[in-house]
Amino acid sequence: MGTKHVRVNAVFLVDPKNFREAMRDPRSEKWKEAMRTEIEVLEQNSTWKQDYGVNYTFAFSAVMEMTSGKVILAVSRIWRVPARHGEVPSAYVKVEKEPELEILLHIQQGMEITSELLKNPDVKDKRELALRFEKGLYGLKQSERLWNQMLHGVLLSLGFCQCYTDICLYVTARRWSLST
Repeated sequence: MGTKHVRVNAVFLVDPKNFREAMRDPRSEKWKEAMRTEIEVLEQNSTWKQDYGVNYTFAFSAVMEMTSGKVILAVSRIWRVPARHGEVPSAYVKVEKEPELEILLHIQQGMEITSELLKNPDVKDKRELALRFEKGLYGLKQSERLWNQMLHGVLLSLGFCQCYTDICLYVTARRWSLST
């Protein structure tokens, strides 16, 4: 038997860790276009208003208990049904924030500010400006809590009951289904 040779080409590209690295990367134009596209989507979604201020300080993270996950997998095995999970694309940016909750974010390096805003007599430097968010955004400390509250309301309206011992587990008796 002869030896079979296969030609393999592999390219390993490491993504930049921050804005400065992205602008020094040979693909900087593609990074700029991706940033422009992302910002356009956020603006079309009315995610923020520009304002003065600082970041919000509280964080929230809802995580299903390991025991709940094991029970779901065991029950699906016993009942011979697949255990499935779902994902909601861009979930955080679809959630309206609470009216009394103020989320402010300093304008990041690389974001373009209109000259109209800089003409405001109260603005001496663009570092004084901030974005006031009208919706959640991935990466913000409050976004997961806002998403969790909205999802909780939707699941309750669909007839699910929240488990007392695991806030990430919802049960409905009519279909004998579990949702996390």
